[in-house]
Amino acid sequence: MAYADIEIPLGHERWMFAPKIVAKSLDALQIKDSDKVLEIGTGSGYLTVLLAKLARHVVSVDNIADFTESAAQKLSSLGINNVDLVSGDLIEGWIKNSPYDAIVVSGAIGNIPINLQKQLAIGGRLFVIVGEAPVMRAYRVTCTRLDQWQTEELFDICTATLPQTQVETIFKF
Repeated sequence: MAYADIEIPLGHERWMFAPKIVAKSLDALQIKDSDKVLEIGTGSGYLTVLLAKLARHVVSVDNIADFTESAAQKLSSLGINNVDLVSGDLIEGWIKNSPYDAIVVSGAIGNIPINLQKQLAIGGRLFVIVGEAPVMRAYRVTCTRLDQWQTEELFDICTATLPQTQVETIFKF
């Protein structure tokens, strides 16, 4: 399926990123082997495994127990032990282990959450896709100083939205 470069349905109104988005997100984050990473939305665990192979430690948050349980089995079978799988709100992050060197949101959301930006270490990077189909844009947000961030537009894309995330209404009658 990966060679088809399509989003695979995971159930619970969730979809796996297409492989090209996975690759672009990892490229944008420039993860180093010393990095502590936060993943928002464990899903299938595929991106979790890739992050674990690149980073020192990964915290992956999901609000669907099926996803964290399945990912735990996959990680264990692969001998990967540098990941904490936690249950929590998709958009709140996991402040307990912050700050993070990199954060990836594994689905489109309505806006760039300030609470995730505040969980970045200085020099930390956040990859997020913002918008509503069919108009979405990927961003990299870099923490430059305490409570200061630089936002870069990366590319236009259309992908599945993370459910239970607010989309700001841009235009009202």
